[in-house]
This record gives sequence, structure tokens and C-alpha cells, in this order.
Amino acid sequence: MVASLATFATVLVWVMILLAHIAYKRGGYDTEKQPVRLPLWVSYLTLAFMAFVVVLLGLFESTRLALVVGGVWCVFLLGYYLLVLRGKQPGVTVK
Repeated sequence: MVASLATFATVLVWVMILLAHIAYKRGGYDTEKQPVRLPLWVSYLTLAFMAFVVVLLGLFESTRLALVVGGVWCVFLLGYYLLVLRGKQPGVTVK
């Protein structure tokens, strides 16, 4: 159970990193010369792999609980952000 929860947490962190990287690249901020320059589709391919890992967590009964707990945690974090943090960030306007 602990290993499957750690897997979900790791996948969640990497998904956030990949989404930030995609937003960075699509926003046109990637103007400096980089030692390794991968195309954007590599990030999308990695996101697809992360989705595959999440599907695998749901397929096995021993890891399904970690997927449910992780999903509840993500809903909690989203709700907390929308209710408490969204309007408090400097430079962010609430619609």
C-alpha cells in the first residue's frame, strides 16, 4: 500500500512538472540556448506514459485504494486552491 501511494505521489509530481514545462515551451519563454533541446511532443509522450501508470494503478486490486486516496487528495487540493488561494496571489485577477 505504501509503495502504491508513493507511486501515485511521484506520478502526480511529474505530471505537474510536465504541465509546467509544456506551458513554458508553448508560452514562448524558451529562447535561450539549451544544452539538450527536446521537441515538445516528448513531454506529451511522457504525459501519456504517466496516464498509463495511473491506469495500471486502477487495474490491480492491491493498488486501487492508492488511486482512490490520491484522487481524493487531488480534489481536496483543487478545492483548497479555488476557495482559499486563488484570489490571494499577487498579479492574479479573479474572474
